[in-house]
Amino acid sequence: MFPGIAQCGDCDYQITYEQHTKKSGLVFKYYGRSDKKSNYRCSQRKYLSETKIAEQIKKLVSIVALDNERCEMLTGIAHKMNKDEQRFSSNQTEKLNQELLAIKDRLNRLLDLHLDGDIDIEDYKEKKNTLIEQKANLDTQITKISEEGNLWLEPTLSFIKSCNQANKFIEDNNFTEMNKFIQKAGSNRKITNQELAIRFLVPSIN
Repeated sequence: MFPGIAQCGDCDYQITYEQHTKKSGLVFKYYGRSDKKSNYRCSQRKYLSETKIAEQIKKLVSIVALDNERCEMLTGIAHKMNKDEQRFSSNQTEKLNQELLAIKDRLNRLLDLHLDGDIDIEDYKEKKNTLIEQKANLDTQITKISEEGNLWLEPTLSFIKSCNQANKFIEDNNFTEMNKFIQKAGSNRKITNQELAIRFLVPSIN
């Protein structure tokens, strides 16, 4: 039911599913390490029943699961933050463009002074290089604002949607989909002392 769910918290071997049927017909389903290191005695030697690991998976998924109301609320907040960020970026870009125009004007005036003989070649080159560096710095800042934009929005909305879907998986007791969600939305999945731990990959909002 839970292929690829985690690794051993000690030896890092993959946790795999095993099944044992007694003569009575009673079936035991459990999870344990897939292999053993010949030169290392792993401390995690106990198996975890499928029932217990299912309970832990459901509990972990419920931490980030979102019902429809909270999903709608967080989606709205994300869109508002994006609009605020776009407005701020637009203002910053306009300010930088004004500074850029001022530098271009200074470069033109500097060239006129040089052509009129009011400034020698060495002084002209020094002042020009300073202005060129300032211009390059402004161009870099404008490009950075343009390229970065709202890169966080799409992964954030996708994560919110996934958490909303996870809520449905919990309601339906759909452990197959819960397992897929955990593997997609989480990393560093480890089982230590029969406890499953996971670090959810929450998108960063800069």
